[in-house]
Amino acid sequence: MMIRAAMLDGNVARAAAADENGNGKALTALLLAMVAPVLTGFLFMGGVFRGAMIGVYALTLLFSLGGALLSLVVMSAVSQSIVGRKLTVGQMFRGLAYAQSPSVLAIIPIPVLAQLVGLWRIPTTLVALRDMADTTLGKAFLLLLVGALVVIVMSIMLLPLVIGAALF
Repeated sequence: MMIRAAMLDGNVARAAAADENGNGKALTALLLAMVAPVLTGFLFMGGVFRGAMIGVYALTLLFSLGGALLSLVVMSAVSQSIVGRKLTVGQMFRGLAYAQSPSVLAIIPIPVLAQLVGLWRIPTTLVALRDMADTTLGKAFLLLLVGALVVIVMSIMLLPLVIGAALF
């Protein structure tokens, strides 16, 4: 399913959202997508910094999961007013977990590839939202924008705490 989602097959998101027993598979897909870039960064970080960066990478993964969960909750709450259909957090989670699957390619240590993979997640997420909610691409984009703004605001609010913790 991850390959099909990366190839913009919206049926994957629709089927995953409808499968109430698919949380484990969706979580596995999401963790693979989140761990691959972090693992690549860790493996190719050289010298003395490698040991010091373990905590940073763990924090990055933790904040990524927290941001994704917060974004899902907010997007679920506003889905009715934006796309005209109430999507539960579970439906959003299962459908959008597979949309993150291009990130697995970040394990390949080609410098520009990781950035391109990150950009490719935008259309996969848009297609997943469009097909899950049975709506237009514009409304799916607006819903995605709300979720992204939540993560950006959360990151800005938590940044001083992270920097402060790193200094002490």
